[in-house]
Amino acid sequence: MRNKKLIYFLVVCMLTTIMAFNYEKKPVRAASEMLEEFFDFINITELREGQFYTMVDDDDNVILQTARIMHVGDQFLNNKNQQFRVYEVDRENLTAKARFIRDVDLAAKHAKPEPNFWAALFSRFNIGNQTTSTENTGPIAIYHSHSAESYVPTDGTESIEDNGGIYDVGAAFKNSLEARGIEVVYSENNHDPHDAGSYKRSRRTVDELLNEDPAAIFDVHRDAVPAEQYAGEADGEEVAQVMFVVGQQNQNQAETMSFAEGLKNVADEQNPELIKGIFEARGNYNQDMSPRALLLEAGTYTQDKDLAISGIESFTDVVVSYVYGDEPDQSSPQASPGAGDEQAQTPAARDTARGGGRTILWILGIAAVGGIAFLAINSGGLGEVGSKLKNFTTKEFTNTLKGKPKKKKKKK
Repeated sequence: MRNKKLIYFLVVCMLTTIMAFNYEKKPVRAASEMLEEFFDFINITELREGQFYTMVDDDDNVILQTARIMHVGDQFLNNKNQQFRVYEVDRENLTAKARFIRDVDLAAKHAKPEPNFWAALFSRFNIGNQTTSTENTGPIAIYHSHSAESYVPTDGTESIEDNGGIYDVGAAFKNSLEARGIEVVYSENNHDPHDAGSYKRSRRTVDELLNEDPAAIFDVHRDAVPAEQYAGEADGEEVAQVMFVVGQQNQNQAETMSFAEGLKNVADEQNPELIKGIFEARGNYNQDMSPRALLLEAGTYTQDKDLAISGIESFTDVVVSYVYGDEPDQSSPQASPGAGDEQAQTPAARDTARGGGRTILWILGIAAVGGIAFLAINSGGLGEVGSKLKNFTTKEFTNTLKGKPKKKKKKK
């Protein structure tokens, strides 16, 4: 009887695992009550114009300046891939103390993996890769949550209601991508005023853009700090640097961070002074709606807008290489349905598949631990579990495969 229970339990575990393999996570598009409460609670993400936080290390060396409000637990991966974590914030003096955590080897972390048994098995049965085959075939989506943001030296003011200079940067990003053969969906929806409700209003725009099944979606902003903080270089020319912002308060945080790191790794190879870094800040930034939704800070308001345009145009090469691979035309929206395996070789698709593989291993591990715990409870100890598993694999399982042994006829 116990052996039958064991078989039933293992069958349930297998069915649960199979269901988990075929579970496809859907993006959260409807604002739930919990999310409404979240927006009510987290109602401020930035300081007013002219104010900014300064992140320093224990020796008061400046690590980062940004108009985004800093909190204990925020992290910053700087241009040299050194990671810092904030452990103390002074609200009066607008400073944050951060401690060095580690050097991050993005090249090794996002390297093309060597073929192995598990990768071949997952690929053979398309396990944990349900969305990868289509993720590189969609357009790039662009919008602006803070529609009024502008560049003082060029636009004459820091903010222009209804038509900020940031639209020129977004248009340049769009045109540069289209020149590379990439389809773009660019929303010019206005989300003014620039207040705590901007992200809630732009959430409707993100929902509309997601209906186009984009390969990635970018919310383009500019920062509000001194110009030298975003001084960069690309292809030997002066540009405004681009900083990625990843929200820590959404379920996609790990995937979004992986996406940002993958982009930075490509940028490090192409133009190492283009990306300022990755700021992991408190907030959501609508990144719960897609694991490839990323906020960009295209320079700062004290820079000439042309520098921001040059920076975002250089960033185009990074997006094309990472999301679509070296031959973007093959990954265009018109690509044939059977081209999934080839598309999966793009760096972004590899990282996505790698994340799916880790999820599967976690599921298998949890199922195994749960099974052992169940057996231990019902058998009275781990020693009994070992003997039962040994008995199952050597006798019961073999008998199941061979069929029930026939009883010998008694000799008369």
